[in-house]
Amino acid sequence: MQRLIFLVFGLLLPMAADANEAAPAIPHRCENCSSTPVEVATQAREMSDMCRSAGGTPRSGPDIQQGRFPDGPVFWAIDEATLACDGAAALFSTNHGAVVHIFVETNDGHPIQAFEHAAVGVTLERSSDANKVWLNVGGALCGQNTDGLSTADMRACQRPLKWDAGTRKLDFAPLSEIRDLPQAEDQEAQAGELPVKRIYDSGSELVSKRDYVLNEYWKDKIDLIPWKPRGAMQGTIFNWPFASPDGRSLMVSLLQAPAVCTPKCPARFINAQHRVVLEIMVCADRTKHGFSPDNRTFIACGERFSIPQVDERTALLDNAPPGSNPEAYLEVQRRLRAQPKDRPEPIRVDSALHNDSQMLIREWKDGSVEIAYDVPKQTLPVVQGTLLFRGTRSGSSYQGTAFTFRDGCAPAPYEVRGYRDAKRELVVLTGAAPRRGRGCDIIGDSVRSNHARLVFDTRELGDK
Repeated sequence: MQRLIFLVFGLLLPMAADANEAAPAIPHRCENCSSTPVEVATQAREMSDMCRSAGGTPRSGPDIQQGRFPDGPVFWAIDEATLACDGAAALFSTNHGAVVHIFVETNDGHPIQAFEHAAVGVTLERSSDANKVWLNVGGALCGQNTDGLSTADMRACQRPLKWDAGTRKLDFAPLSEIRDLPQAEDQEAQAGELPVKRIYDSGSELVSKRDYVLNEYWKDKIDLIPWKPRGAMQGTIFNWPFASPDGRSLMVSLLQAPAVCTPKCPARFINAQHRVVLEIMVCADRTKHGFSPDNRTFIACGERFSIPQVDERTALLDNAPPGSNPEAYLEVQRRLRAQPKDRPEPIRVDSALHNDSQMLIREWKDGSVEIAYDVPKQTLPVVQGTLLFRGTRSGSSYQGTAFTFRDGCAPAPYEVRGYRDAKRELVVLTGAAPRRGRGCDIIGDSVRSNHARLVFDTRELGDK
């Protein structure tokens, strides 16, 4: 399919007809959108279809921005440059720009396309509860006489769009409202050519197969690297941690070594459990690597890579420390999130030793008590912060609920009572503990269980 893109210095393109088809085949991202109308989603879907027709593969986008014109309707803006079409990247975006579509809401609630023009970027500025839309254009649209001028000599500017409430039409605002483009680097960052913020540490040099970082993140590449002569540097690994919008703690790791850069270099996005969630090939110029302001997009030499987002549960599980019990970590995080932000600090915190696990005993002014694992014994299906006891203290007496744990099962609660032995510096809790069958089912309780008597040694370091 032949596609014609007018230069940003040209005339308005004809407005497209209304459409009411299915949603796009690939996920688009709609900023500040309560929902994406079918007419707008159809435009995005048609773009991905056009990418496939040209032999490309739509990977992500296009991005859709929603706003409201001052004294005007709600609108949706689609910048075709934000559609990632692998194998046919020039289909929607060239050096001269890409088409920007503006849909506006009508009285019957069905948006129509009110404006379509080529530009080299679109910016939405918020003022109060409204938005001003600026297009990056040039030449005649910036008030310049372009007769005899080459494209390189034409002026570039930002020109706003204006909604006419009387005629209900959208067009460029008068030339008196144009402004200069931002500084070159800021402009390139807006267009996705440069990252908003630069990244990476000083790097870990590769001189041996035993290098820790290499084995931790790139073990499958070890045999691709020539390790002779011994001790010679064979490349460098650069890392950078960042917070994903979905709540995960992620890290991007770049392996920059002659043996694997052909000429692009591999980059991996790794979660807290050291699992790879995304692997890409990127340009070798690290100064042009970085993230979009919302950390949803990785940018490398103008190429944009969408970082997959996950649901809340998956994000929490991905943040579990390596080797920990994911479900136990999930339980702790949900409990911590449910606590009131204004919860007071405990008035007393004791360290204790319990069955080779280090514990924390926290007590509050209202008499409430929590005993949680701080450094659990490795064989237990718990993590730091897992509650073993929750209850109250009155004088030297304790009462409340304790829990037993089995991997893959929900914690089993049981009632306990006890006391603090100030002389021996112990806290002792007793109660009939749950008995499980082969699975997770509770088949009874017993005062002879190993969990029927819980002893917490609060002497320094738990020494006897």
